[in-house]
Amino acid sequence: MKMQSTVILAATAAILGITSLASATVILSDNFDGRTNGNSDPLAGTLDSDWGSNNNTLGGSITQTYVTTPDRTSGGVQQTVQSGTGVLRFGATAINYDLHTNSTVTTNKSYVVNFDFQRAAATGFVAVFFGAEPSSVSAKDANAAFGPINQIPDYAPTVEAAFLFQNNSNVGRVQVFSFGTQQGGNIDNAYDDTTTGTIGIHQAEVLVEAPNGFGAGNPITYTLKIDGITVPGAVVTAISDGGSGTVGFSSNQAGGKVDNLVITSVPEPATIGLLTLSGLMIGRRRRS
Repeated sequence: MKMQSTVILAATAAILGITSLASATVILSDNFDGRTNGNSDPLAGTLDSDWGSNNNTLGGSITQTYVTTPDRTSGGVQQTVQSGTGVLRFGATAINYDLHTNSTVTTNKSYVVNFDFQRAAATGFVAVFFGAEPSSVSAKDANAAFGPINQIPDYAPTVEAAFLFQNNSNVGRVQVFSFGTQQGGNIDNAYDDTTTGTIGIHQAEVLVEAPNGFGAGNPITYTLKIDGITVPGAVVTAISDGGSGTVGFSSNQAGGKVDNLVITSVPEPATIGLLTLSGLMIGRRRRS
């Protein structure tokens, strides 16, 4: 059971067919279905599981275990899987896999991260961040929800880029961060959360490009799309600190959800085709 019906599998197959000569590769994926470890905690509500490991249902061969912030004594499990969706109650979760060690990524010098996100309440935010050391995520309490952004001095400086999705007068707002500092002003009207008066489900896509490689001192560009549309101003060009190539998510106490995570490496000449196809798939999904 999913937050929404997707065509990721079909899109991935099409991408692989269109860009076969360019060696598009799905590295890892997770649709959060099939969790069965029964890590129940009554303070967490109805709970199927913790985040556990990715299931690669949408493609990929790398299996890793998610690293999460510790549970709160009075608040129970913070990161759960409920009804086939990854739930962020408060705090952060990151993949425990360094993409910079993946030979396909280092050869192609780029990768794309796709995922669905939904804020659980009008006051909530969901953030995606890049480069945090897994040990930093696991060492912090739930306040690490803000760590990838700007509030924990020994945490944010490792995060090369972060995009935060929130709400401003019922209009989707994006904030952009690099190494703990907000880049530019708030980006309002980045996505539509007002159509039905409810909090919508949106598809985010971040293209990561490192034309000189991911080593320390090299520029890395992070470009954000939401629902197939490039968000003006939502681009980070960071100078790599040579840290981990990790991807993580966080949310404040209002909570959020993540689903259909797919990380794909595509050589630069094929990247435009990948992103265009992704946009077409999203448009088709929303018209269905």
